[in-house]
Amino acid sequence: MTAPSPSPSSSSPPSPSASPSPSPSGTPPASPSDNGSSTPPGGTAPTPEPSPGGLTDPDGRDISRDDTNSARRAREEEVERLKPPPPDANGGFDVGPAHLHYVSYQLRNSQIAFSQQAGSVLSKLEENEHAGGCGLGPEAFAAAYAKVAKRFFEVWDKAVEGVGGASVGLTMTANYYVGAEHRAHPTPGPPPTYPPPSVLTGKGYRPVPELGWGNPPDELGWGHDFFNTVSAGIGAVSGTVLRPILKYALRHGKVADITPGGDDLALPKISVAWTQAKGSAKKAAGEFDAAVSFVTPSSGHSEWQDAMKTFCSSIWGTTAWGKDRSGHKWAHRDGQQPALDVLMDTAQGLASGIDGFCAEVKKFRSVMEDVYIDAGRKTFEVNGFLDLISLGGGPFEYAVEFIYHLDTGRLDAAVDEYNRAVHSLAKDLDRLMPALDEAHMSVPAYSAQEARGEGFGARALNEFKQKPNYTVPGKHGENHSYPIDLANHEGVNNGHTL
Repeated sequence: MTAPSPSPSSSSPPSPSASPSPSPSGTPPASPSDNGSSTPPGGTAPTPEPSPGGLTDPDGRDISRDDTNSARRAREEEVERLKPPPPDANGGFDVGPAHLHYVSYQLRNSQIAFSQQAGSVLSKLEENEHAGGCGLGPEAFAAAYAKVAKRFFEVWDKAVEGVGGASVGLTMTANYYVGAEHRAHPTPGPPPTYPPPSVLTGKGYRPVPELGWGNPPDELGWGHDFFNTVSAGIGAVSGTVLRPILKYALRHGKVADITPGGDDLALPKISVAWTQAKGSAKKAAGEFDAAVSFVTPSSGHSEWQDAMKTFCSSIWGTTAWGKDRSGHKWAHRDGQQPALDVLMDTAQGLASGIDGFCAEVKKFRSVMEDVYIDAGRKTFEVNGFLDLISLGGGPFEYAVEFIYHLDTGRLDAAVDEYNRAVHSLAKDLDRLMPALDEAHMSVPAYSAQEARGEGFGARALNEFKQKPNYTVPGKHGENHSYPIDLANHEGVNNGHTL
């Protein structure tokens, strides 16, 4: 198989370079660009759009690392220029370095999109923070939610980094192959290698917005319609009179311990954000698989098919000997995607927990509205609204009488049940942590997945034959009877060197 000889031009992919390539265990690029564009060795990186610095949005939030349509377009055009004829274009199935370069840059694009989807989820959560309210139950729920959500994005970030390693590994393998071919069959000039794509490594995400009570505006604290519902139930009482009475009543008994209460308008939006996170993770996995399938025959070649499934599965973590942990299968057989399953299960668990919390908020508020309406009717039926004009002490006397008519026992029992139910939901969230911790530990680091990328690429170049190619960087096959070449030996005779 001969190495390709691309002709660089202003509209061509990144220029080939004769610069030496990093080894599989090399560290990621020191300053990966968020826009994912490649920088030829010895050249000057193009200015990202927007350029790094102090760029902020109208609210003062730093958006200097956000992506732009022009940067995304540039990445897509770059990949399109790299696209070679498919491996089966001339009959058979022949993978060359150009195919690996193409898949490598496809993975780069998918990696950046995957990372941005996490940022999109966080933006939606930021629009609805502090929706949980007060109380022992809500505070326990908010604490569990914060712990689980934080770990969720840490696992997501680690998966992003692993995809970046796989992307770089494929390009490095193609470069090693081209270099070996050049040494075995010398031609004028340097071997036509390509720079590895700039990928995201350990970027991290901004903090998850708090669910617990913050500093809400001076409102009654039980949702948008609470005052209107009680006012309409009581009847002909002006808001000027009723509002201070209700605010006073909310400081009475155990109700005071859970006021401000949960926001049943914001909580459903938080649930939707987590449901969308589940869908985004599943979509990203499909894009990764689709990219790698370009260099995998659709039928026959069972070893090749198995290697493709294993490689795609390895992005989503592994355990020692593939043992099942925390209710998930961590082996790579049959294309299992354990960390992806954990992310999806966690997102669904958080959405369900938020939905349950919202249901308890509505349930308690319904009881409170019934009790308040009943007390208000008794208060104002006894005295009549016109009597308020003659009260020297103002509405305070009405507030005292309103409290007198409250069914405090029913309210206190409802508060206890509310705290108990929400506390139980918090325990459900805590149960999500063991699988998340396992995923965080098991998802491969950048260097590990880069090595796997090199292994899959090297074997694909040789059609997964049992006799591996010789592609040791900087060496010549005639000088090595038994070369140590982990990438090319991965999977040979069912062995695992990586």
